[in-house]
Amino acid sequence: MIFDAGNHEACSRAAPTSAIRLLLPYRPPLDWNGLLGFFAERAVPGVEQVTADEYRRTFRVGAAIGWVRLSNDVERAQVIAHVHIDRIDCLPALVGCLRDLVDADCDPESVAADLGQDPWLRRSVARRPGLRIPGSIDGFEQAVRAILGQQVSVKAARTLAGRIAARWGADIPDDDEPSMAGAPRRLFPTPGALAEAALERDGVLSSQAATIRELARALVADPDLLGRFRPPAAVAKRLLEIRGIGNWTAEYVALRALGNSDAFPAADLGLLKAARRHQPAMTPRALEKWAERWRPWRGYATLYLWASLDDEPGRAAA
Repeated sequence: MIFDAGNHEACSRAAPTSAIRLLLPYRPPLDWNGLLGFFAERAVPGVEQVTADEYRRTFRVGAAIGWVRLSNDVERAQVIAHVHIDRIDCLPALVGCLRDLVDADCDPESVAADLGQDPWLRRSVARRPGLRIPGSIDGFEQAVRAILGQQVSVKAARTLAGRIAARWGADIPDDDEPSMAGAPRRLFPTPGALAEAALERDGVLSSQAATIRELARALVADPDLLGRFRPPAAVAKRLLEIRGIGNWTAEYVALRALGNSDAFPAADLGLLKAARRHQPAMTPRALEKWAERWRPWRGYATLYLWASLDDEPGRAAA
């Protein structure tokens, strides 16, 4: 079955593990290699996989589970998603999640026109045309990963997330689909699975484990807490009520889980590192004030500042 996700129509029924080819149009350019690189560095073992030209992962959307592999058709300006899903009625929700995942609704020319004039960002904007905000399929998963990433390296956070998925997640049944041979089969755990989970057994700090459990219980009570259409300010307010979640985590979740193009985690070490190349005494509070000039694109400014570190030999984003 081929489905053009640009017209937002789909069949209402199909057999379990239906194989579907989705076409996700976007406004060019799209920095596909940049997205793949970002996902590859953070890929959770068993849940995600990145090849030279594809991103693959398992998913749970609503009542549906399945897996997807994404590739880019540059000539037709569309991301191609090969999907296996066990509930076709959940396909429209998945389409929205996949579009958010690759930031398909971005207007890159408008972003570049505004940020490309800024002296801090001009070089990165020119080097990375079509840079997108790497989104997420599951807001809970992304929030857990943000908590794990507090004050540790990307590699360490990814390792912890993999351990959590291995112990508390579940496998998707193998349907012998040749195109996904060797691909991820592990689903990231649900809020219910982590609400009382002894995550300390997986090497998670006790303080972070408690935060994840409280977050999970909040999602059990309000499953739409991290929904794509919830007001970012309301989500941030609720998240900040959870012990162990501060402004950095709330803003990072807003950026990647909610797709908030104006989110700005000012205390991020990578952002401060990039900013201090221009103003050595920059502090998080001063950076947040400085970033007012980048509204309403502070989220994209975040990605460009991180990219400015990657673009220099011997430097990498935190």
